[in-house]
Order: sequence, then C-alpha cells, then structure tokens
Amino acid sequence: MKERFLTSGLEGFSDHEVLELTLFYAIPRRDVNELSHKLVETFGSYKGVFDADFEDLCKVEGIGENAATLIKLMAESFRRYALDDEKVFVYDNLKKVGDYAVKLYIGVSVEKLYAMLFDNKMKLLDTVMLAEGAVNSVRVSTRTVCEKAIKKNASSIILIHNHPGGTPYPSDEDKRFSSYLRDLLANFDITLIDHIIVSGRYYRPVFEGETRENKFAAVTPFTYGSRVASTGIRVCEPAVAADIQYSDIDGE
Repeated sequence: MKERFLTSGLEGFSDHEVLELTLFYAIPRRDVNELSHKLVETFGSYKGVFDADFEDLCKVEGIGENAATLIKLMAESFRRYALDDEKVFVYDNLKKVGDYAVKLYIGVSVEKLYAMLFDNKMKLLDTVMLAEGAVNSVRVSTRTVCEKAIKKNASSIILIHNHPGGTPYPSDEDKRFSSYLRDLLANFDITLIDHIIVSGRYYRPVFEGETRENKFAAVTPFTYGSRVASTGIRVCEPAVAADIQYSDIDGE
C-alpha cells in the first residue's frame, strides 16, 4: 500500500484505505483494515473521523492514544496547511474573509471564537482565539475582545465563530452581542466590521443586509446585498443555531 501511494498518490484509494495507510504509522505490525472500516462507520465519513474529538476516537476499540493523537495531529495539519496557503493580505470583501474563516475551522469539532485583527488598510495583523468551549457553547467577555484589539494596535476587527453541527444562521444573542460590541469598540476608535458565523463549508455575516461606509479610504467598502452567489455566502436552510455565551465588560 505504501509503494502504491508513492507511485501514484492517493488516486484510486478508498476512504478506509487512506485511514488504513495512516494507522500503519501508529499501530505497526498489525492488520488495521477492519479498524479503518470501523472508524468510517462510527463517525459517518472520512471527514467525520478527523473531526471527531480525541476522547471519542479513544473509545473505538483498537484505537489507542497514539492512533487518536496521530488522527488529531493530521486534522490540525490540514488546517495549518490550508491557512498557510492563504495568500490574501488585504481582506477588502466578504468572500476573502469567509474563505479564510472556513479554513480556520478545518478539523475543529468544538465551538471557538476568533478575532481577525486589521490595520487601517485592512491588512491582517493577527488572528487570535478569544475563547473555546463545548460543542454548543463558549463563553467570552467583551473585555477580552477589547484587550486583544488594543494590544495589537488594531484599527478594525472581524469576529468569527462556528456552529458545530448546526447552520451559519446567527442567534439572537449573536446579533445582540455584535451590535453591543460594535458600539463599545467605537469608543476606542476600533471598528467591528462584522461577525462571521461558520458551519462546515457555509458562512454568513451577522450584519448581513447592512451597507456601511468603510472609514478606510484605501479599502473597498464592505457591502452586503441579497442572498446571491456573488456575496460568497453559501446559503442553507435555517435550523436551531448553537448559542455562544457572552458577558458584558462591566460584569467581569
């Protein structure tokens, strides 16, 4: 199988065969064909295996800590590879931000909140994780957001968080917090451009439908139109969105 891969890559390999080849390096000198089948069956797909939590992988009979660690390492490697290949330096429209946001959650099965921090020409200064939580919730304070933005001397930020297993439709709390934070950051001369919700390959902005003047003259204004393909928004049917838990700065 190794020689076959080195000769022609993964062309012609089934999903369980790719997993089988991978498991050879964590479980040597053992037939792992049946185990690779079991992984796909347990988590529903090849992607599901790499999206699975470490603890859930360890529950599969035959998968020890070494094999589970290798699988999660590969998932994180996929994500880093995709982000490292990102050659966009100026994020002047929603599609660029959305494409980046989707890559940010490759192999991520829990809810995480990130902030993209920009200078006054919309060049990305840094992407920082603000909070991490369980599958359905993550807690973040407005103080944390403000401190990260000020520390990096950011002129503007875009929040990004995911709804694992849900849809990219923002909850009422997402909308409330986004509006509140936008007003709060304005006191520090920092613009909250938007809050992007990601679910799988889908994403959409909390402030969808708004058209706002961008204060940076050198940057193309962000404008959000209707639900058309050119916006970069992949639309899916609404469902119950995961809730992120927010706390006001005064309560911290």
